[in-house]
Amino acid sequence: MALNRAQDSLYSAMDSVLKAEGLPRLRWYDALWAIECAGGPGLRPFELEKGLIFEQSNLSRLLRRMIQDGLVEESVFESDRRGRLLRITKKGRRVRKKMWTIYGPMIHAHMNKLSKSHDLAKITSALTALIQRQE
Repeated sequence: MALNRAQDSLYSAMDSVLKAEGLPRLRWYDALWAIECAGGPGLRPFELEKGLIFEQSNLSRLLRRMIQDGLVEESVFESDRRGRLLRITKKGRRVRKKMWTIYGPMIHAHMNKLSKSHDLAKITSALTALIQRQE
């Protein structure tokens, strides 16, 4: 429960700063970054969904908005005409980079506070164990 509250609190604070700068919400950053990291060939929506913590319906709405805003482009997947490929646009890269100028320093500041905690090793160990149990 504490982990969820901490994440919600940090996301809320970061979203507020991004909004004040006229930028999209932090979840957009995660999706843009994943699509950008996929590189030239692009990424299929189901691949994006696997790498993010989104429900499929929420991701579909988010992608529609990103496409409408010109941050992501969608094309037909050649080997399966029913499938789609997502690629980040130049505008999407610019927006993602601008978001990072806010998000990056904020996450580093919060992580630096945590790294000074004597409990960091315990937290890291517990989270690692949790992830390993899920795999």
